[in-house]
This record gives sequence, structure tokens and C-alpha cells, in this order.
Amino acid sequence: MLPSSAPSLVQTHDLFSGKVVVIVPVFNLERSLEECLDSILRQSYQNFILIAINDGSSDKSLEILEKYRKKDSRIIVINQENKGVPNARNAGLNLAEKINGVEYISFVDGDDFINADFLNAHIETLEKTQADISICGYEKFGNVEKAEKKHFFLGRYLTQLDFLSMVFSYGEWKSTYGSGGMVWKHVYRLSTIRGSRFYDDREVVEDELFCVNIARLTKKYAYIPRLTKKYAYIPRNLYYYRISAGTLTKQNNIGKKLAIGRQFCLDGLEDFHGLSRDIILYSFLMSVRHFVVDGYDISNLKRYVKYVVMLYRRKMIDWKTAKRFLIFCYMPNLARKMYNVEKCIRKWKNHVKVFVKMS
Repeated sequence: MLPSSAPSLVQTHDLFSGKVVVIVPVFNLERSLEECLDSILRQSYQNFILIAINDGSSDKSLEILEKYRKKDSRIIVINQENKGVPNARNAGLNLAEKINGVEYISFVDGDDFINADFLNAHIETLEKTQADISICGYEKFGNVEKAEKKHFFLGRYLTQLDFLSMVFSYGEWKSTYGSGGMVWKHVYRLSTIRGSRFYDDREVVEDELFCVNIARLTKKYAYIPRLTKKYAYIPRNLYYYRISAGTLTKQNNIGKKLAIGRQFCLDGLEDFHGLSRDIILYSFLMSVRHFVVDGYDISNLKRYVKYVVMLYRRKMIDWKTAKRFLIFCYMPNLARKMYNVEKCIRKWKNHVKVFVKMS
């Protein structure tokens, strides 16, 4: 049974008319929620259902959601006790898979907003390319220190290798719009992700793990062309990501969450080969290094030595980086001291540069 607020299926006059479910997790977002909801409701592509999950908010977020639900029959509100973003998204997916006629899934965070052409551009791209996942660029707003100098990906299609490079911001994707494993810049065919769920643990960056699990299907169906997953790129910034004091990337334990999430990515490593496999390994080792530098302890770091040696032999990392990883593995306390000394030296050099310029 669907909630009483579930909309009836209606036909629209959109050129591409596949129904989209937009899943929005909400927790104490009364200051930004209306901007987010308005941006979704003003989409040029109108054939969508908005599933908002109030994740135990203690402010006026639920009141705002109910106000919008009464105004627009396409809005469904799920109210639950606080369980975290992964659980809220999974609740939205559970409901979306029960609604007849849904073809696409989109995720929008409740403190962000989207361009009015966000859904239309994604659905048009998916329909024209017959891709399973579309990816667009995004812009940061709010407490942004400086504008990022980036470029758009030159091709329209992404391979599995391109997709994983994007997820982990590897190579040219470090300076390419759309980089990162965040799912909110993607739109998915429901048939592609049906049954897939986010890892429900607040101590894990779940987006990267979700993307890697989806990419794994490419290998699984490699010998069945019609089932091989395709990725399409949209060279436009259509998503607006708010940077604030509570942003995940500004939390002190982001290194820990990345390391744990990427460690889970290693569980299915046998499904990847060549550079795709190496990128996952490289990203994991980089997160481990930052994790240890931040002062956390990881038991049995020596088990990762074989990965360090392998990546060095494949020229994914240079000898200096490999040596540092090995020191981390065998003598993490010494590695931390070395890092802190280098950090102090860099800081001192920057002060000297500033002093010279002023004088």
C-alpha cells in the first residue's frame, strides 16, 4: 500500500515522458529546504514524483514538507525517526520501486538546489544515448573559499574506467566538472539500480560504495551487450552544492569515513581488472594515509603492503609515495611525526613568502 498522498499516474506532454522519482533526505533543514523544494517543483520536466524523507528533524522541516505536500499531489512525505542519510535514501528507494511506471531515480540533498533544466537534460540524455546513468557537473555555493578552475569532459560517453576515475577524482577528473562519487549529480534508470541499496552505516561515506557496486554490474554483464551498463556525460553544471559548517567534507572524521567506505569497495575487487582495479586500490591507500595522518589507528596496516608494491610496479605511484606508504604500514607513529615536521616546514615557508612580499 502506498501512502494516501501518492499521486495518480498522469500523462504529460514532455518530449521524453519517463517518470522520475526524486528522493530527498531531510534532517533539520528549515533554513534551506524551501529553496530546494522550489527548485525541484519548477523543473521544465514535470513528470516526476518527489519523495521527501523527514529523518527525525527537530526543527520545522516536517512542517515545511507537509505544507508543500498539501500544495502538490506529486509530493510524498515519509516521516521516520533519525537513522541517517543512507537509511533515508533506502526508504525512498523502497517506495519508488513499488510505484508503477517509474523509469528513473534521482537524488537531491535537502540543503542543495538544482537548475530548472536538471531533470530535462538528464532524461533527454538518457533517452537519446540509451545510457543507464547520466552525470552532470555541479557548482559549490555558500562558504566557498575560492572558485575552482575546472573543465568539462570532452566526450559524451564514459567507459567503466572513466566512471571510476570520476568517482574517485583520479587523473584528469581532478579538474573536471562532475568529479566525485556523490550520487546527487547522477540520474539512474530504475532498471539499472533496482534492488541496490546504500550501505546503512553513518561511519561510512556511502555514495562511493554505491557507485562502485553499480559499476561492478558492467563486468558482470560484459558478454551481454544489451545489459552492459553505459554512462553518459552532460557538459553542464546543473546541481548546486551548498558548503556550510555542517557539510560532510568539513567534518573532522571524513578521513575515517572515506577509509572505511573504500575498504568495503575492496570486497568486490575481483570483479574489476586493469586500471579500473588499480584506481580503487590507489584511492583506498590514499584515504588510509590521510586517516593515519589524522591520528587514527588502523590495525594490521602491513596487509596493504602488497598493494603498495603492486601500484609502484605499475607506476601508479612513484618511489617517494611508495616509501611513505611503507613507513605508514610498518611505523605509523614515525610517519605521523615526519608528516607533522613537513607540515610545519611548509607553514614556515609560506610565512616567509608572505613576509618577503610585504617587505
